[in-house]
Amino acid sequence: MKTLCFCMLILLFSVPMAAADDCVPGLPGNVHAQIPVKTWYKQNTLTVSWTEAAGCGSEIARYEYLWNTSEPDTTFKTDQTQAVSHELDNGSRHYFHIRTVEMNGKASSTVHLGPFYIDTALPCDINGDEKVELSDAVLAVKISCGENTENTDIQSGSGVEPGGIIGLTSAIFVLRKIAGPWPGDCLNAEEIELARLINEYRKENRLTELPVSKSLTAVAQWHVTDLFQNKPDTDGCNMHSWSDKGIWTSVCFPKETSWSKMESKPREITNNIYTGNAYEIAYGTMGQVVVADVLSDWKNSLEHNKVILQQGDWAKLGTWSAMGVGIYGGYAVAWFGVEADPQGSISACQ
Repeated sequence: MKTLCFCMLILLFSVPMAAADDCVPGLPGNVHAQIPVKTWYKQNTLTVSWTEAAGCGSEIARYEYLWNTSEPDTTFKTDQTQAVSHELDNGSRHYFHIRTVEMNGKASSTVHLGPFYIDTALPCDINGDEKVELSDAVLAVKISCGENTENTDIQSGSGVEPGGIIGLTSAIFVLRKIAGPWPGDCLNAEEIELARLINEYRKENRLTELPVSKSLTAVAQWHVTDLFQNKPDTDGCNMHSWSDKGIWTSVCFPKETSWSKMESKPREITNNIYTGNAYEIAYGTMGQVVVADVLSDWKNSLEHNKVILQQGDWAKLGTWSAMGVGIYGGYAVAWFGVEADPQGSISACQ
């Protein structure tokens, strides 16, 4: 019995205790702006609010936040739970980032919010709510069809037709504005950064930079959209799967072990403009994609890393000549192909 008790004492004292230094403050809660992300807004200042974070062994000293587009701007500090932006330029690449900092200097990880769309000259705010969305298009159609809108707030002269008349052209304008770029049209800020990081990593390993292909980016952007909207990566299917709700053949991988349905997607989606096969690596998260985390995850995965650096069996296919990237709704993918893209490289979204 004494031996047993002694052993139990040794066990109790040998259990590692969590070090106080490992404790970090909690994240700011419910971070939100007065408008949804990805909504065109006429005002060029935004207000973001959040709830207080929980401390961890020390009082919360402040919150640090910044607004940026593709490059970090000035970091601001506040002990409040609300922040008002400076006057933002017109554009669709505004982001808000915030973290908690304790008195002892320890900081939480960062919460990201965005993108926000700003256009101070934005026409077709037909209902006068300072943003342009589907409800404005519906109202424009009703007006053009002569429906009774007496009990609806309407901003006279807000249409795009001559004299500010509101008609079907205004409805079409709104629909095109809220639709955003079509897959394969351009790269957003996160996609540009992901492509840059991949090429930097390749250069570190004495490999050439890859042009960001218009065709392969179209495939990548279609796929992240499909993954987010249609969720084909469920019921035993992984992120290399495609739904049956698009301009492509559906595939559930690895239940369907035919690689041909995946690697042929560039030919299928571009209608054989891109004539070769291409190969995908994918990443998913429950929150907003942080580009640096994507590449870090791929570098730390043996098989994903081999694709980027074309090692092992991937070296037998030839030399990568094109790359495509897509980021949307918590997903990020990159495609690699041996054949050069007849459509050339893709440019940044304006």
